[in-house]
Amino acid sequence: MSEYYDDSSLSNDKDENGEDSEKPQRNAFVRCICNNRFMITIIAGVIIGFAIGFGLRELPEISENLKIWISMPGDIYIRLLKLTILPLIASNVIIVIAKLDPKENGKISLISFLYIVLFNILGASLGTAAAVAIGPGRFSQEPSPGGPPDVEKKSATTSDVFADLFLNIFPDNIVGIAIYQVLTTYKYKGINPDTNETIFERVVGTDSGTNMIGVIFTCAAFGLAASGAKERGVPFLEFFTSLSEVVLKLIRAFLQVTPIGVCFMIAGSVIKVDDIVGSFAKLGIFVVTVVVAIAVLMLVEWLFYFVCTRRNPFRPVKYLMKAWFIVFATTSAIVGVPETIEGCDEMGIRKGTSRFVAPLAATLKADGSAIFIAGAGIFIAQMEGLGDNAGKIVVIW
Repeated sequence: MSEYYDDSSLSNDKDENGEDSEKPQRNAFVRCICNNRFMITIIAGVIIGFAIGFGLRELPEISENLKIWISMPGDIYIRLLKLTILPLIASNVIIVIAKLDPKENGKISLISFLYIVLFNILGASLGTAAAVAIGPGRFSQEPSPGGPPDVEKKSATTSDVFADLFLNIFPDNIVGIAIYQVLTTYKYKGINPDTNETIFERVVGTDSGTNMIGVIFTCAAFGLAASGAKERGVPFLEFFTSLSEVVLKLIRAFLQVTPIGVCFMIAGSVIKVDDIVGSFAKLGIFVVTVVVAIAVLMLVEWLFYFVCTRRNPFRPVKYLMKAWFIVFATTSAIVGVPETIEGCDEMGIRKGTSRFVAPLAATLKADGSAIFIAGAGIFIAQMEGLGDNAGKIVVIW
């Protein structure tokens, strides 16, 4: 008790002298800055990136070499992050599937898939509704270019898209899924002289890029097999556990340069646009339309979270803000998976659930993209004077 009163009297003396009266407030401010330094530095990088980009636009001429080297730090940053994403997702999915009970694994997979499909459909619906209601294309209508249509091109059908999806889910090459994915295209063959119809040949080829859904399926299969192997599968799982820890350490090191990478990514994007004022003027209403639809979607998701958990829907924002900043800055949901997993751990979500659902959702959940794609389709249709055609609106949705 004597020590307590001594400290108290000492503190009071200092307050009376006015020496340390502001120390608690100052410490709280410094602690707040330190806890949020990552987001603060990213925001600073964004501002500096815009300043550099608009500053360079004042030059009489911007050479192609200058554009390349201004964008180079940002490109290297994205490449470094993408370098670590595949081993991180692969190792975590294998570990999680091997440790989960089969019944629990099936339940989590079913709920995750239904949630992803539901919100993808909702995103497309909101994007379509917002574009129809606001009508951004009516403010930017332009005459369609003349000339005959390009008869030597044919887009993939809905059936082709679903066929490609199933072929990508079940890959035939464990190395190939890290390099390419299946993509159906149509090759122009000529015109039938009898019917005057254009002849196309359906070609099931490949496109460069990681087949992430194939990676998840393959790793899930190996995880189940390792679980069934019992003791013999332990060294296999220990290897991937070690791999996960090593990759996470690499990612944390790479994320330290995020503000620099974001700064030069934005600067490079700004100087590459020829007519930035005209572009903003034409797309301004469309951007507002997409933002409104995304805001409505976020409100729906928060309400869905509250109904399902009976908890504060804004609580996850605190833990996932860092992941949001990274995804927003890099425009890649996959890149934000490590920070998403870390935020889920801090929030108290079971590691088995977060390490399976986060990569799956980053790969398949595209409700924001659905808003943009559906809204862009309506936007273009309105610019061409077809925005009020109900049939085309349904097709776009």
